[in-house]
Amino acid sequence: MPSINFCPTSSYVYVLPPIRYPNGKVYIKLGHAVSFENPLTRLLHSHQDVLDWYCLPDYLEARSYFNEQFKLIFPKIDVLSTALDHCVMGITKTGRQYLGFADEGCFLAVGGNGVSAKMGLEIGRIVADSIIAESWQGGDLEEKDFEIVYKD
Repeated sequence: MPSINFCPTSSYVYVLPPIRYPNGKVYIKLGHAVSFENPLTRLLHSHQDVLDWYCLPDYLEARSYFNEQFKLIFPKIDVLSTALDHCVMGITKTGRQYLGFADEGCFLAVGGNGVSAKMGLEIGRIVADSIIAESWQGGDLEEKDFEIVYKD
């Protein structure tokens, strides 16, 4: 199964292919895009905000939302159990990942922007090939589109 973007409204849900974990269970991961219109999006402004987010015992709104979306996408699959985990996303000024040499011998790959999980294999290939070649190896992708933007 390929990765899927499901867009029932202005905000989309991404679905990653089923993966069998070491515990023997198969999981299908759903997540949502960062959108300020999406009520699930929470902005975290401080270190304490992040700590509080990860210590939240359950996020009932998200659990309900993802269960509903799963039923819309896969109406014939009977769900045996669900699990919910918290995550945070780094958002870049450009909305794209920062990929490039930060210094000689140091290649940087940061800024998921909420979409990197589904592109992880290709991002990893670009990173590995670029490190080995000591130059940009993004194929048809322009290096300037992924240029690192440093804080002023």
